[in-house]
Amino acid sequence: MYNEQTEKIVLANSIMYPSSLLQVLEFLSEPDFYIDKHRLIFSTIKTLNQSNITITTSTIISYFNDNKIDLISYLLDLLDSRTTGNIKLYIDDLIDYSSRRKLSKLIQDTNQLIQDKNYSLDKACFDIDNQIKAINSISTNSLIAMKDMATGRIEDVAESKKFYKTGFRDLDSAIHGIFCGELIILAARPKSGKTAMAGNITCNIAENHPGHILFMSLEMKRNQLRRRFISSYAGIDSFVLKTGNFENEDQKIRAEVAMTKVDALPIYISDSVFELEGIINTVKRFASLKKIDLVVIDYIQLVNNYIKGASREQMVSEIGRNFKIMAADLNIPVLALSQLSRAVEARPDGKPILSDLRESGALEQHADMVWFIYQDKKALEKHDIDDTQYQLDVAANRDGKAGFEVDLTFHKIYTKFTNFMEV
Repeated sequence: MYNEQTEKIVLANSIMYPSSLLQVLEFLSEPDFYIDKHRLIFSTIKTLNQSNITITTSTIISYFNDNKIDLISYLLDLLDSRTTGNIKLYIDDLIDYSSRRKLSKLIQDTNQLIQDKNYSLDKACFDIDNQIKAINSISTNSLIAMKDMATGRIEDVAESKKFYKTGFRDLDSAIHGIFCGELIILAARPKSGKTAMAGNITCNIAENHPGHILFMSLEMKRNQLRRRFISSYAGIDSFVLKTGNFENEDQKIRAEVAMTKVDALPIYISDSVFELEGIINTVKRFASLKKIDLVVIDYIQLVNNYIKGASREQMVSEIGRNFKIMAADLNIPVLALSQLSRAVEARPDGKPILSDLRESGALEQHADMVWFIYQDKKALEKHDIDDTQYQLDVAANRDGKAGFEVDLTFHKIYTKFTNFMEV
């Protein structure tokens, strides 16, 4: 799958016309040329250009002589192929042939790959998907001029991505909501309410939107998570639901009503996938079948992502990068929970900072927003707040307000956050 004449035209124009040379070097590399002679000529052009040597027939011939490359007569004949037409069309054509060859090779390699039982199916699907994406992304249309983005309407400058309200008044007022295509990191110390907060946001969005929510639970089993949702809706201690020892008939009826509401929500729970590749494949398969409003991952440090020779921080950073890519590719918000290090507990007020993200590496750099949940220990000791008052700190926000806190009320016994001072 190649076109000899297209390759000749691209090389001839690179040598004869400086404007063509710039485009060719920007978009092409040696493997894009199928014919060996053409790869060698292109490599020579690139080497000379990197050495700040002007590309001419003479400088190329001189390079061939110095390196004993017997292509001079072929080069001179090739120059007759130059064209005054639009070189970009020939570059696009050459890229198309190159991409088809790469796809053909990938298909052949895949046939061998899937026969290896030591290679997990999730890993195979993940790697193949990434390679197809890389092949499909090769294009000369990656640069867009500002004038081509203009519509003349200031209203079109506003964010066009869909967003969802979290259900928490003060938070939504400050950030507007969580936007499709974004990765939000929600972090806290153990038993500080991060799963409860994620569950509350999940239910709030599920109640108000027609799409579906996928909750990837790596810590709790699905029945335990469902019981928490019911507890939150019913306002009943989750331990009562666990034991089934209701105080009276009214409490049991409240639980049954809450169960009916929870079971009607379009929430899907996965509690058996722990590999990074498996999580991403599960989300993509689900997205191919149903419209997704939100993906929740609880929590990052439990995701398996072994990379030979890499530190745990590098592995966690790679997890964050892949979750961000997934959010952008599928155009969905991803809410990923994270642990915080013990360094938080050494501070008088217990307030987290970005470096407290446990084993984070560059995790916060991949996130669009980072939220912390904590309780101000200093204020609690002074009795300035009661034991139900918690803070949600928007510590980082790539595209909006950050460095502010929202007060929330946390009803621990039934794992529910509410707007502060709300009855």
